[in-house]
Amino acid sequence: MLKSTDSIVEAIFDQDGSFRDFNLIAADIEQTMALVGWFEKHFSSVSCQSSLGPASNSSTQLASLTKLKPTDYAQIICEGTSFFISHIQLFLCVLDSGLVDIEISFCPQDVNQEKFELSAFFKLMKTWQSLARADVGYLRYEDGSWEYGDSHSIIYISKLV
Repeated sequence: MLKSTDSIVEAIFDQDGSFRDFNLIAADIEQTMALVGWFEKHFSSVSCQSSLGPASNSSTQLASLTKLKPTDYAQIICEGTSFFISHIQLFLCVLDSGLVDIEISFCPQDVNQEKFELSAFFKLMKTWQSLARADVGYLRYEDGSWEYGDSHSIIYISKLV
């Protein structure tokens, strides 16, 4: 699927009421933690909820993510940045294989159109992929029935060379 850069930008900013999701599969929980560390570094507020139960504070909760096992999950909310996306959510789910299914979600209205450059966004997706050691990432419209690798609702496929 080949899309023009204009149609990719249009899809990112499309005010259709749905999120934009960037899905990838991380090599393991350690690589996932490297990705989470990137978000901790770039956002002033990072909070977390997980299937591991309550923690005394967000830092403890984030540190506990290394204990996620198959079928465990976490939601991480990132806010407060000078970055061109002001609010991002991460959803993590450990697969039976030990790989980690990651969904990075944002609303189109949380993307600053004045700061946004498509080339910087492509570079950002590759950074996230590199940290997670994920060969492929799918930028797509939110779709609850989507399965990893499905071409339905895809805006862009990012591949590491």
